[in-house]
Amino acid sequence: MPYSSEREQAVREFVKRLTGCQARLYAYIVTLVLDHHQAEDILQQTNLVIWEKLDEYLNCGDFDAMVRKVAYYQVLAYRRDALRRRERLLFDDQLLERIAVATQTATSGVGADYLAALRECMAKLSEMQRDLLQQRYGPDGSVEAIAASTGRPANNISAALYRIRKNLLACIREELAKHADR
Repeated sequence: MPYSSEREQAVREFVKRLTGCQARLYAYIVTLVLDHHQAEDILQQTNLVIWEKLDEYLNCGDFDAMVRKVAYYQVLAYRRDALRRRERLLFDDQLLERIAVATQTATSGVGADYLAALRECMAKLSEMQRDLLQQRYGPDGSVEAIAASTGRPANNISAALYRIRKNLLACIREELAKHADR
């Protein structure tokens, strides 16, 4: 069944909007799950759901809000599946919802700048700091497991992770401010 030229144009515009928001959407998802591999999977699943419901979303008003909402529900589905597999989750549902709301504002319109700032700030960390973050937010990462493998007390590991995250956040804000001044 051939598409009308109006529908073709609407689909082209939809694809353009969807591809244009991928960096912002990824930043939103990774902020909620703190695992780049899981965020990539969730982003693909989000895109699949959006594409399957193309007709519903074709002429929606606030496209960014719509894709974030779909992504949020995909994060919830990921969390549900993780709980079934008895995986440990970083946030409880209430905190996740608060982070999602805060992140919606933070990721609106920044997308590529946010990811670039994150990459730049991650590169500024020492190898030991990056390794600690990777251990913590990688599969089966926990403060207790890191403490056991390094022989350091768990509260020292928690404190180190807190300082790293705090410094990363400050660095990202600084980098974003630099980009805003350009």
